Amino acid sequence: MWGLAPAGQTWHDRIMKKTAFPWLNREREREEDDARFTTSLAAMAATLFLGVVGLYVLQGLAETSKLEDCLMQGRANCERIETPNER
Repeated sequence: MWGLAPAGQTWHDRIMKKTAFPWLNREREREEDDARFTTSLAAMAATLFLGVVGLYVLQGLAETSKLEDCLMQGRANCERIETPNER
């Protein structure tokens, strides 16, 4: 509360905004809430994106590992054989 006034503001300006014009505080708080929500939403989207990319990379590494294991055993045909599931 007793910290330095932001650049371009005097103590008088700071006190008048808090006491004489309460709707300015509400507008500023609403803008700060909107900015915080947008930031949180962007962080959640980035986390979800990184999680999906991580799963894709892990799946590729698992397939490569299986192929390498097959080749290390000396087998000649290590390709996966797709079979139809029709009965």
